[in-house]
Amino acid sequence: MLQAPIPLPDGAKSPQSPDLAPGETPTVPASRGFEAMAVSQDGRWLYPILEGAKTDDADQRRRVVYEFDVRANRYTGRTWWFRVADPSFVIGDAGVLDGRRLVLIERDNAMGPQSVVKRLVVTD
Repeated sequence: MLQAPIPLPDGAKSPQSPDLAPGETPTVPASRGFEAMAVSQDGRWLYPILEGAKTDDADQRRRVVYEFDVRANRYTGRTWWFRVADPSFVIGDAGVLDGRRLVLIERDNAMGPQSVVKRLVVTD
């Protein structure tokens, strides 16, 4: 590690977060933090994506994309979101296609022969 983790501006924390205060309720389920992250073509921007929904989100199909400025070493405050096909689906990875579009891997949480859904989704 080159530096300490940078907390999310909206306070999203999992049960394993070192920033979770005693008695504080996590806002992201265990193992549903960042799994996917895309980087802009020039390397200036990172787009980390929550693998699952926040626990307090009324829309459990929503997945949040954050924008991080590499030069300023901070989150910009800009976010986007999209919906997965099923609330149990997670985002496994992402990549920038161009200045407006991301390609995402939407999947179920099963492994091997039990796995049913692994699909590429393009979002604008």
